[in-house]
Amino acid sequence: MGVTTTQTRLAGLELSGVSVSIDGRPVLRDITASAPSGLVTGLLGPNGAGKSTLLRVIGGITAPDAGTVAIDGTDLAALPRRERARRIALLEQNATPSTDLTAREVVQLGRIPHRRGLLSSTDAPSVDAALAAAGATDIAERHWHTLSGGQQQRVQVARALAQEPGVLLLDEPTNHLDVHAQLSLLRQVRGLGVTAVMALHDLTLAAAHCDRILLLDDGCLVAAGTPAEVLQPATISAVYGVDCDVLTNPRTGHPVIVFS
Repeated sequence: MGVTTTQTRLAGLELSGVSVSIDGRPVLRDITASAPSGLVTGLLGPNGAGKSTLLRVIGGITAPDAGTVAIDGTDLAALPRRERARRIALLEQNATPSTDLTAREVVQLGRIPHRRGLLSSTDAPSVDAALAAAGATDIAERHWHTLSGGQQQRVQVARALAQEPGVLLLDEPTNHLDVHAQLSLLRQVRGLGVTAVMALHDLTLAAAHCDRILLLDDGCLVAAGTPAEVLQPATISAVYGVDCDVLTNPRTGHPVIVFS
């Protein structure tokens, strides 16, 4: 179930030779990869691998020192800031409003890239559709501080969807959520019908909910492909330094990683 408006358009991403250094330390090293249109791409790797930085580069927040990010063949750097904000939505970790807004008011913030002035009544259909797509309609009038962690994540996903982006970026969206909330959120992301790139820590969750995987280690792309292709014992051992077995979920056929 997605936000179906005339302005929402699926987009594919192409990264070519993306490199970033922070305070003289390389964080991303010559990343060349793609996120196909309409699919969910998981971004995996240990802490410090460069996942959050790569999402910020794709989102246009951090400028690469070298390389390009293209959306539907157009260099992201060539797009005006407002156009970038319309086409790409980034949900960062711990994204909390500075004032205690209602859920609906948080979602309305996603309409800012489309406005020329104050909130317009024409925003209401997009806000309502985003709330419905994220499963947050029933909590729309509740205040932020009264919501559980899972409910807050749903509202933030709705805020991102209200931008009507072609690409949705999520930085560890399951962080601090219980198992039920994790599964519910990831299933909803899959059902949104947008191109999604999300950084995750749980390899089994990524295998079950992502179409493709990009595996980073020390700022380098070490593997890319389907979950079955990337999540191999030898690869996991080399990147994470742990022994594991990769089994098959008897219900879904997805890989399940069991650590020794």
